[in-house]
Amino acid sequence: MKKIFRYLAMAVLGMAFALPAAHSAEAAKLAVIPLIMNSGVEDPQGLKPIVYSEAVSKIFKYPAYDLADSDVVKKAALAQQDKLFTKEGLSAVCDAAGAEIALAMSVDNFTWEEARQTSNSPTTICDFRGKFATYNKITGKFKLDHWYDNEEFETGALSPRYDWAHNELGRYFRILLRDVAGK
Repeated sequence: MKKIFRYLAMAVLGMAFALPAAHSAEAAKLAVIPLIMNSGVEDPQGLKPIVYSEAVSKIFKYPAYDLADSDVVKKAALAQQDKLFTKEGLSAVCDAAGAEIALAMSVDNFTWEEARQTSNSPTTICDFRGKFATYNKITGKFKLDHWYDNEEFETGALSPRYDWAHNELGRYFRILLRDVAGK
């Protein structure tokens, strides 16, 4: 009877060690093209690419996604220039980086203005616009969106140090990226 329990315990332990290894899957390789900004968009502090990188790192985490080498992605994106926001352009980036998914985003307009409405507190109105393209090499799906964010925010009670415009841009980037990740 002791031998039966010993064999049963060994079988259970063997399965406990073997099952996690059998269930692991390979991470999808992701080519993230650095944020492209229109020549009319001002960015003296360089915050917009930082906001974009932060949004990408929060949505596409390592166990599920593996980022392709950024230098290879930059070179491939520069080679595509005008064709970058097409299926062929993103496919070429995927091929060069060895990735299954490619993301490209641009900011074409980034303006906000303070406006007084009928209330006593000032309101900030933003006008953010750009393009967002994704290509999944495995499924062959290509998606190009022209995104815009025209959010209004009551800014009377905010600290002058609060950077509402860039926080709003980061929030909107995360919304777009979650849609791609399916979260």
